[in-house]
Amino acid sequence: MTERQDAVANYLTSRGYFPEEAGTAATAVIQKAFAQQVATLSFNACFLAIALLFIAAVPVLIATKLTLGRLAGRHGNLKQRPACLENTNERTSDL
Repeated sequence: MTERQDAVANYLTSRGYFPEEAGTAATAVIQKAFAQQVATLSFNACFLAIALLFIAAVPVLIATKLTLGRLAGRHGNLKQRPACLENTNERTSDL
């Protein structure tokens, strides 16, 4: 860290900073670069977490849909037709 700060301070001094201000400015430059790296790594971690959430959610949603479809199919077959519908079918077949 010290070597990096000295290198940045020397660079800033060669560009016109006073040597007394170059150390403080070098620290600010390093902090800004560090903040950018932290933001990038945080974004990558959040993106990965959200992607894994969606990847995990897809099979759960598909399984839920299939299970609900099967349950609806079973209950649909067990329901009896109302008596009024059964009588109309008999009347139309007599014609």
